[in-house]
This record gives sequence, structure tokens and C-alpha cells, in this order.
Amino acid sequence: MRALALLGVGLAAGLLAAPASASAFEDAGLTPESVAVLKSATDVLFDRGTAAYRQQAYARAAEMWERSYDLLGELADVEARRDEVALHLAHAHLQANAVDHDPRRLLRARELLSGFTDVLARTSTPSELADRERAAQMLEIIGYRLDQSEAPTLAAEVPAQPQVSPRRPADLRRANGLIAGGATGLALGVIALGVSADLARRMEIDHADPLTET
Repeated sequence: MRALALLGVGLAAGLLAAPASASAFEDAGLTPESVAVLKSATDVLFDRGTAAYRQQAYARAAEMWERSYDLLGELADVEARRDEVALHLAHAHLQANAVDHDPRRLLRARELLSGFTDVLARTSTPSELADRERAAQMLEIIGYRLDQSEAPTLAAEVPAQPQVSPRRPADLRRANGLIAGGATGLALGVIALGVSADLARRMEIDHADPLTET
């Protein structure tokens, strides 16, 4: 019980960058504490994906970012963050496709990027324009790969991955340590804070991380 209490306190404290309103929590059927846990989990999963991407483990990066993106869909007032993850996720799927040639990755990346460009079409800041151009380039590559699925090489190179900004609070590092200790403990702690068992399962992170195995 003490471990569960520490999990709830450690994950909830100071993790909401911009707290949503009480009505938003009620609409989603989540308490502020469980929302904090979910947001912490999305960030831990995103960091796992970033570490995998930097080691060119693109399939692993796509898996972690897919989980982060999925969990963000359960939260209110995080549309901008979810769009950011979508761009990274599409890029990881595109890179992984160059290795495993799985066409489902191209279809998933196209789905993510199509929604992303629809959002950016209504904005005009310099960074958003750059992201929109990057997304358009990836969509062109996806179209080429789908049309030339048997081609052994591609004429176009994948554009550079969006820059990942280091922005993780001390409490998040603690959350990462707790999660790395085992998926079961995380799931039990999440359920204790009012998150559904289904969400808890989707938040689980493999106990044996292939990136650290020799």
C-alpha cells in the first residue's frame, strides 16, 4: 500500500504543465490525480521512443510513440502535444518502413500526417510552417513508396526528424524509475488512482528493454 501511495504522490505532483478545468476531468471520467499519472506515462513513453530513435531502433521508437499518442487521446487540452507526437511517430514509421518494408507503416504515417497538415493549414507561425513543409515532404515520400513498393531504393531521402527539446521535470525522472521497475506495479498504481484497467494495460512498458540488452 505504501508503494501505491508513493506512486500516486510522485506521479501526480507538479506534472501538469497546464492544468485542465474540473469540467474537463469530469467529462473524461478522470480525477486530477489520474490525469497526472496519464500525462507522466505519455512523457515516459515519449522519452523511451526518443532513446530508441537515437539508436536507430525505429520500430521500437514507433511502438513507444504510438503508445504515447494513444494515451494522449484519452486526455483533454493536449491537442498541441498530441500533434507534436504525431509528427515524430509518422517519421519513425517512415524510417522503420525503410528497414522492414511493411506497407502498414506507410498507411499509418499517411493517416497521422494528413490530420497533422489539416491542423497546420489553419496556422502560420514559422515553426508550424516548417513542420507543415516537413510533413508534406514525408507525404510525398509515402506516396512514392506506395506507388513503387517493389523498388529496392528510393530517390528521395527522409527529411530530418523534428528536434526533441529536453524538458523533463525531476518528478518525471522519478516516475520513469518507478515504471522501469516493472509494468505490474505501474498498472496497479494507475488503477488505484481511478484509471481503467484497459488504460493501465496500454501504459505498460516492457520490463526487459531490448535497447539495454547485450
